[in-house]
Amino acid sequence: MNTVCLLDYALVAQAKGHELTLLIKLRAPKVDQQKRKPLNLGLVIDRSGSMAGEKLHQTKESVKIIIQRLTSADMLSVVLFESGVQTLIEPGPVGAKAALISQVERVKTGGNTNLSGGWLKGLEHVAGKASQEYVNRLLLLTDGLANEGICEPEKLAAIGESAKRQHGITTTTLGFGEGFNEDLLTGIARHAGGNFYHIETADAAPEVFKEELGDLLSLVAQNIEVTVKLAGPVKFMAQWTDFPAVVSGNTVTFNLGDAYSEEEKAVLLGLYVPGLNDLGSVTVADVEVRFAEIGEKQVTTRCVKQEVRADICSAQDAAGANPQLEVLQQLGLQLSARARKEAIQQADAGDFDKAKATLQDAQKKIGSLPVAQDPALQAEVRELGERSEQLTENQYGKTRKRMRSEEWNL
Repeated sequence: MNTVCLLDYALVAQAKGHELTLLIKLRAPKVDQQKRKPLNLGLVIDRSGSMAGEKLHQTKESVKIIIQRLTSADMLSVVLFESGVQTLIEPGPVGAKAALISQVERVKTGGNTNLSGGWLKGLEHVAGKASQEYVNRLLLLTDGLANEGICEPEKLAAIGESAKRQHGITTTTLGFGEGFNEDLLTGIARHAGGNFYHIETADAAPEVFKEELGDLLSLVAQNIEVTVKLAGPVKFMAQWTDFPAVVSGNTVTFNLGDAYSEEEKAVLLGLYVPGLNDLGSVTVADVEVRFAEIGEKQVTTRCVKQEVRADICSAQDAAGANPQLEVLQQLGLQLSARARKEAIQQADAGDFDKAKATLQDAQKKIGSLPVAQDPALQAEVRELGERSEQLTENQYGKTRKRMRSEEWNL
C-alpha cells in the first residue's frame, strides 16, 4: 500500500497555536486478475412481491453476469427470501454455468420480506466454506422493509459485525428503488465492512453489480489499520472521515477494511498544534499502517511507518505559504458528507428549514476554501443546492435515500 501523509499547511508560525488538517492517503497497487484470490461468494436476493416485473428481471440478469465472471476456483451460493427462505444454489465450486443460469431464470416473486432469515442463511453458507484461502463475501439485495424475522437495525448490524469478526465475511448491501430502509442497509454494511449501493432504477442494477464484482475480483489488502500517535502537546480536534476508530490517550486507530486494485482510501483528521518557540522541523504525529497483503499463494502481514513533520517559522514566512490543495479538497468533500448527515437528522425531526440551512451553510464553507474551483467540489456545491430544494415533506423519502447514498460514497 502506497502511503502519503500531508498537512494542509506544513509551515507553522512561531509561538502561535494552529489548527491543521492531516490527510493520510493510501493507494493499493494494481492487481493481476489472472493471479487473484478465489471468491467464496454468497448472494442473498429479495424475491418478495414488490420485486415483481423489471426489478426481478434486472436482478436475475445481474446474477447471470456474476456467474459468467466467476471461475471453477470460486465458491458460490444463492439464497432467495420472501416470507420464507430458499437456497437456490447450494454452496460449492462454480461448475456448469448454463445449469446455474437456468436455475436463476426460473425464479419468481411472492410473499413478504424476511430479510434476516435470508441473510442468516446466506451467512451460514459462506461461513461453511470460509477460510483465509478465499475472499469471503456476501451481497444482500432488497427493495423493501424487513417485516418478518429480526427487524431491529442494531441487531442486524451486530450480526454483520460478528460475521466479519468470526469468519472474515464482509456484507455489501444493495437497496432497490424507494421502499427499503436505508439506515438499516447502511448500518449492516458499515458494521460488516462492506459497501452500500442505492439502485434507483431497475436498468441500473447490472452496472452496480459489475462495479461491486470488479472490486471482489481484485482484492489487494485486508484488515487495514491506520494508527496515528500524536507528538507531545498536539491534540485531536476532529475526525472527518467516518471509519470505525478506537481512541486511547493521544493515539487513535482506524479500521479501513479491505482495499482493491488501485483503490484509494483517505483518513482526514483535524489537529491543534500549540504555539512553539523553537524554529525548525518538529514531529506532529507518527503514522503506522498495518494490513494483510493478499498474494497469489500467501497472505503476508505488512507494516508501513511514516513521520508527519511541520516547520516552525516566522509569522511572515507562514503567512506566505501555499496550502496543500489535495488536503483541502478532501476537507471540502467531508464538509459535504457531514452536512448531509446532519440535515437528515434535522429533517427526520421535522425541521426542514434547519436541514436546508445546514446544506446551504456547507455550500458557503466549501465555497470559501482556496480550492473552491475544483470540479469535484463544484459538483458537491451543486448537489447540496439541489438537495436543499428537494427537502420538502412530499419529496423527503426519495431525497433521503439519495443523500444517504451520496454521503456513503464521499
